[in-house]
Amino acid sequence: MGMKPGDILIWGVVAVALVACGVALGYTIWGQQATAPATPTPVPMTPVASTVPTAEPTPPQSPVGSWLLTSMTGVKDGSSFVQMPSGEITAIFTTDGKVQGSGGCNSYGGNYATSGPSIAVTGLASTLMSCGNVLDTQERAYLAILGASSTFETSGGMLTIRTNQTPPSKLVFQARAP
Repeated sequence: MGMKPGDILIWGVVAVALVACGVALGYTIWGQQATAPATPTPVPMTPVASTVPTAEPTPPQSPVGSWLLTSMTGVKDGSSFVQMPSGEITAIFTTDGKVQGSGGCNSYGGNYATSGPSIAVTGLASTLMSCGNVLDTQERAYLAILGASSTFETSGGMLTIRTNQTPPSKLVFQARAP
C-alpha cells in the first residue's frame, strides 16, 4: 500500500507539530537544547524628563532698586489729575524692607512690605524744610500717595505704584542708577 499525496501532507503536519511540542517542552532536538520561550520580565517604568521646553517661572516682582518719579496721578476734589514732577523725586527700595529718597525738597524714609503685587508703605517720616508752596504741596501729595500705596508692578524698567482709592492715585517711576 503506497502513500497518497494527502498522507504526506498529514505526516508533515504531524512532524512539525511534534517538533514544536518538543521545543515548547524543552526536549533536545537535533543535538540542541530547546528552550521554552522566555517570559518577559516586567521592567519598571521610570518617568523621563520632558524634552519639551517649558516657560521659565516668572520671578516674583520686586520694587527693589533706585527709581526716579516721572509722573504722579493724584485725586483732588474727587477728580484725578496728572502732575509731572517739579524737581527730582526719588525712591530707593532696599532688600531689607526700607524705602528712602527725596520728595523734591525733603529727604524721607520708611518701611515697606510686599506680598505678590501688594505693597504697603508704613512709618514714613521726612525732614521739615520748606521749599515754597508749589514744591511743598507736590511733596505732601507724593508722600500721601506713597503712604497709601496698595499695589505695584514692574515692567520694562518702570515701577508703577497704585492706591486703592476711587479713582486711584498712581506713581510712575523710571529705573535709575543708584
